[in-house]
Amino acid sequence: MVFILTNGNNSNPIPPYAPKTPKTVMQSVMRCGIICVMSNVLHLVLKHHWFDKIVSGEKTSEYRECSEYWNKRLTNKQYDKVVFHKGYTNTTATYKIVSIATTTQPNDLGVDKCWEIKLSI
Repeated sequence: MVFILTNGNNSNPIPPYAPKTPKTVMQSVMRCGIICVMSNVLHLVLKHHWFDKIVSGEKTSEYRECSEYWNKRLTNKQYDKVVFHKGYTNTTATYKIVSIATTTQPNDLGVDKCWEIKLSI
């Protein structure tokens, strides 16, 4: 979870203290009139080939295996955006997520069941 703290009109600096929990963040919002925007962003590293297909618009969904690792990260989670990283370079592309669900449709992984992350391109 990412917390972005800013004041309403950007005329005053953020208070010098750093809240440590969501509860103290909300208390700070109520006391200081600070707007708190929470954004859940999923970061995924892709091979150059798949990154280029997504950026070109040829590929509109990203697939992940239904493994313990991905089930833990995608089950009952609410992600607003996905940031794709082109390998481990500084090149990224950000997209809004339409939906995240399991699917049995044909996919890039060649498995019977996997996670499908549909993108708004």
